Amino acid sequence: MNQISIKLDKNIDMDFLNFGVLKEREIFYINLKLSDSQYEQFVFKTILFNLENKFIKELDGSIGSSFCDGLLRLNNTDKNSFIDKNANIVKINFPYGLDHRNFHEGLIAVMVDKKMGFANISGKLIIDAKFDWVNDFSQGLAIVKFNGKFGVIDKKGNFVIQAKFEAIKNFKENVVAVCLNDKWGFVDKKGKIIIKAKYDFIDDKDDEMVMFGSKHGLYLLLFKENILGCFHEGLALARINKKYGFIDKNENLVIEAKYDEVEDFDKGLAIAKLDGKSGLLDKNGRVIVDFLYEKILVVNKDIIILVKNNEILIQKI
Repeated sequence: MNQISIKLDKNIDMDFLNFGVLKEREIFYINLKLSDSQYEQFVFKTILFNLENKFIKELDGSIGSSFCDGLLRLNNTDKNSFIDKNANIVKINFPYGLDHRNFHEGLIAVMVDKKMGFANISGKLIIDAKFDWVNDFSQGLAIVKFNGKFGVIDKKGNFVIQAKFEAIKNFKENVVAVCLNDKWGFVDKKGKIIIKAKYDFIDDKDDEMVMFGSKHGLYLLLFKENILGCFHEGLALARINKKYGFIDKNENLVIEAKYDEVEDFDKGLAIAKLDGKSGLLDKNGRVIVDFLYEKILVVNKDIIILVKNNEILIQKI
């Protein structure tokens, strides 16, 4: 089995930031945060590798997750650094202030005179900097804060959901959770009310109010013990007697609730934890990777990243 092995010093703690594809089926990357517990310092590193799990290069900083004109943002000490699909570094000078964020759907958040807007890869301001705060674009929409209230704009800067809410959560299955007068409900992408704002909280696993699948995409259920999450790839996590498993949309328990922790299914796989160790499940509940690892990351359906005893292993499934 082809495998990349990276050993870390025993004083180094590692967190995965994200991963992605630089060049389809040729170059992959993982972003890491390495913390030195002895000196209380941390650095960001990016590892590039190919489908045969051969190491290509290491970069200082982390790579963004969204392409714009064939470039990804390289977040390091130089805010004008980008990387192309062949792993070459490209410099672009922006006339606006940039934070750590990346391009999303061709636009990046910028700051002008303490207000935020959006610019394109050429540095042209596409949406005027008039907002108190902006989230990144997703599905052609961005959550913004304007005059102290939250709303949603399109890529022309027009409000599709007026800025009248105290808080807005990200879109899930074409609806968005909104808070009005300290109560939570749901509206669709055009601002039409799906569920009236009358609940004290939503999607909080420490409480009893959670989100569950319905014809609208989401609705709310109250449970005393069985905590349910959102559907991902046809399955939703369920907590029964303080253990986690998965149900289908008919509320059938399809994966036994016996795990201490589980993550949502992605690419047909779910990371689970049992007795303090992580393993990997498929949608039939079959164990794909034994419960031996401190951390697991699924890059795609072929490649996974494993961490055990301060060693990073990149290998094919």
